Amino acid sequence: MKRIFILAFLFLLSTNQAYTQEINSISASDKIQIITSVLLKTDFLNRGLRLGERKEVVYLSSENLPPNFKPKIRRIKFVLVNPEEIEKRSKEGFGYYAFGKFEIKSSRILVSFHDLWRSPLSRFNLYRETEFEYGKVSDRWKMIKLTNFTPGSP
Repeated sequence: MKRIFILAFLFLLSTNQAYTQEINSISASDKIQIITSVLLKTDFLNRGLRLGERKEVVYLSSENLPPNFKPKIRRIKFVLVNPEEIEKRSKEGFGYYAFGKFEIKSSRILVSFHDLWRSPLSRFNLYRETEFEYGKVSDRWKMIKLTNFTPGSP
């Protein structure tokens, strides 16, 4: 019985160490893994559509994405837009998604994901923000926590 208890304790200790390993930097492949995970967790097909939008087409800011990264999610076509294109399109009103900067907090990675609407008719940029927290487990990034924020203006 003691042997089972000791083995269980050692197992829990080893899995906890996977979560607490210090992170000093994040590679492009790590970012891609986290970005893909976030995109897979987002229900794009059931989002509220604005005038002129198609549910299978998602505009995604290229800021904070690894160079040459093109996300692929079944039934969704991602159109990457740079800041200049966003500025130009926002003159008529424009909805898009964007990742915030990746932040390293000890053994975790925090990243925010924004659903944005920019319009010249409003002095505000309306948005919905979700913050994801990831930890590395057995060489894979796993979501640890998700926090939703209410709409507002950044």
